[in-house]
Amino acid sequence: MQEKRTYHNPVQRGFFPDPSVIRVGDDFYMVNSSFQYFPAIPISHSKDMVHWHIIGHAITNPDWLDLSDIRDSHGIWAPDIEYADGKFYIYAALRLNGDGTRGNDVLRR
Repeated sequence: MQEKRTYHNPVQRGFFPDPSVIRVGDDFYMVNSSFQYFPAIPISHSKDMVHWHIIGHAITNPDWLDLSDIRDSHGIWAPDIEYADGKFYIYAALRLNGDGTRGNDVLRR
């Protein structure tokens, strides 16, 4: 008799918003928003999209990204991961605190 395999959620539990997932061979890699928290952009690995493990962060040196005084929910937003020619690339928006001159208090880089 063949056992039915079920799972409740193929994405990581906890604080892992805005997932971007790619498959490279038999492996899956995921990056998530980290907002004002550091180290920035957690990178997770899975073989089955059910069991995930953090294998590192995209930005680990605070000299590369100053997140001091960043408001809640600002900072790193919705990173994207891709793989090309043997290299991984991660792109993300950096939302900074606005100065009020644009009417919506949003600055992005």
